Amino acid sequence: MPSGRHTRIIVQVLALLWADVCEPRPGINLGGVLFMAIIKRITVRAGRVVPHPLYSYGNVKSDLEIVADLEDGDDPEKVRQELQAKVESDVEQHVSDLKEGIRDLQGATEQRERIKRLEAELTQKTEELNAIKADFSDRPLLAPKK
Repeated sequence: MPSGRHTRIIVQVLALLWADVCEPRPGINLGGVLFMAIIKRITVRAGRVVPHPLYSYGNVKSDLEIVADLEDGDDPEKVRQELQAKVESDVEQHVSDLKEGIRDLQGATEQRERIKRLEAELTQKTEELNAIKADFSDRPLLAPKK
């Protein structure tokens, strides 16, 4: 377990890794290490992989990212926590929307296939009916009554 001095350095390094843009400022000498930065931008990401709603061999993946530029006086940790909560909520909603969209698309595809099948059957039956009617064209007295 790192000592308090090392923990502070590790936290500051991690803060730099989380920040995309840092603005240097006069720092503190921590045992020969001079280090300090102001975090100007925070990026949070969240992702989910969930089973495909229709196929057991597939997955649905959602990855979202939110970037926030900090202003003077903003608490980076508070902003990060708020953004993390938002991105987590948004990714869950996105996954839900994806699954619903996949089900809707599957339903529409099945309806289109059914329409094509019924149109083909109708065309076939119409041709069959016209062929039967043609048999009676030369003998109108035997034709079915309308």
